[in-house]
Amino acid sequence: MILRYSHQPWRRLAALYCLAAWTAGAGAADVLYDNGGPDGINGNNAGIAWQADDFVLGHGATLSDLHFWTYEAATAYRNSISWSIAADAGGTVGATLASGVQGNVARSATDVVLVGLDAYQYGLELNAPLALASGRYWLVLHNGAFGQMGEPNDFYWATAAANGGPDGRESYNGGASWGGNGREHTFQLTGTVPEPNGTALLGVGLAMLLLRRHVDEGRSACWRQL
Repeated sequence: MILRYSHQPWRRLAALYCLAAWTAGAGAADVLYDNGGPDGINGNNAGIAWQADDFVLGHGATLSDLHFWTYEAATAYRNSISWSIAADAGGTVGATLASGVQGNVARSATDVVLVGLDAYQYGLELNAPLALASGRYWLVLHNGAFGQMGEPNDFYWATAAANGGPDGRESYNGGASWGGNGREHTFQLTGTVPEPNGTALLGVGLAMLLLRRHVDEGRSACWRQL
């Protein structure tokens, strides 16, 4: 008599547990939201106004980096970027959740020119990672410190194709009031996606132990029948 006993369920579950455990420790950076690249058509002035556009997270995440595109005159950049993340208030900019002014910004020319303005791509790391729950938020950007509204101001946040969400907003009075600017804007948000639930991993481990026990009992029963 030849005994055939498959260990495949045990091996599959073990592989699943190892993969889940490895993923739990990874917490890899990912694109959290992408509002699209430049459409090459227009931009809104972020030198004499605060410009804002909305984004939606489908799940909780930790935001760490901002990326966006501009059209600028040669001397318009003020060597720093002000940013804030605001809550949504019925389709417009609400209370500020986090903000900063950062001079350590990655800035590179893209060799694109629009009506005499050079295009640039920006990337900056937030002062501190920001944990956000699922929902709608607003990204606010300004050239230089938030209080700098004078010359030079030919600094335009590049527009993107319409995506079905609310158009951008702009404020000329330091965020006291916001009006529509009729445009979507180019930006991408990156950060860390949630790690797997530790309770779920524990459940997989317990299931493995129970299956192993079942395998051992079945093997013993087979030998007793010989």
